[in-house]
Amino acid sequence: MRRNISATIDVGDQINEALRFVNRPNGRMRNIIRSNRMNSIFYIIGVVVVVVAVINFVA
Repeated sequence: MRRNISATIDVGDQINEALRFVNRPNGRMRNIIRSNRMNSIFYIIGVVVVVVAVINFVA
């Protein structure tokens, strides 16, 4: 049980790291996403795919 909890926490940390990397104040990527609704849709799909892949990897 404890091992499962720690694994879940590790996955949460990995997801937070990925989101931090994506949301890095680079400005350029954000401006592209903000100016193009299609890119924001692909961005959201990418985030969902990454989260699902991590969940499948753990499970």
